[in-house]
Amino acid sequence: GGFYKEHTDWEGGGLLDVRKLSWVVNLSDSHTYRGGNLKVLNQTVEKTQGMIHFFPSFLRHQATTVLKGTRYSLVGWTPGPPFK
Repeated sequence: GGFYKEHTDWEGGGLLDVRKLSWVVNLSDSHTYRGGNLKVLNQTVEKTQGMIHFFPSFLRHQATTVLKGTRYSLVGWTPGPPFK
């Protein structure tokens, strides 16, 4: 039943301003769980195992509720100087 509500990884004037690119790698076989979709700007992205998705850290995104099974993912951020 895990999920992350819609959010950004960048605050615009805060501590997280060094995050420029966010990325998510799906570690689970998509046939072993149901739900747990990554959505960026309300669009569901492909959840093939091993697929990596990059997006600007200021975009709103979420992981929907896992309805069955377990979803494993690796997330990270690529830092950089503040936006001007």
